[in-house]
Amino acid sequence: MFRDDFILRHIRLFVQAIAKALGLIKEGDLGFALETVRVSFSDLLGMSLDDFLAYPDDRVKDFLYFGELGPMGLNRTAFAAGMLAIAGRIHAAQDRPELSHACFEKALRVLLETVLGDEEEIELPEFAPPIDEILEAVPVQSLNDDL
Repeated sequence: MFRDDFILRHIRLFVQAIAKALGLIKEGDLGFALETVRVSFSDLLGMSLDDFLAYPDDRVKDFLYFGELGPMGLNRTAFAAGMLAIAGRIHAAQDRPELSHACFEKALRVLLETVLGDEEEIELPEFAPPIDEILEAVPVQSLNDDL
């Protein structure tokens, strides 16, 4: 019961943070939207957005899941990917293609590691950004560089 309440509370916080950032983008306040993403990311995940972007890809899943493959890990993953995608959109709108690319690529890696990194079929929360939308934002060449 307590665990379910904890998870639901965090889902609400995740969704509220995403909605607030998207609302600010819609209003055209990109600077405050990016600050909202940064603060929410740090407050809800315990790591700054910049540190997360630099965090080794092979350790991201462990950080997001805290060793638990349950709903909380999936929610943290969806939130991280969602905030990274929003930051990528903001950086693109501010004509910062390198930062935009870094955010979208990390979001894609986080989602793919979660979806493809387990033998069981994983269903991401509804607030997770769609993988196909993120793929459109990541240049194909950068994905080929890793192959």
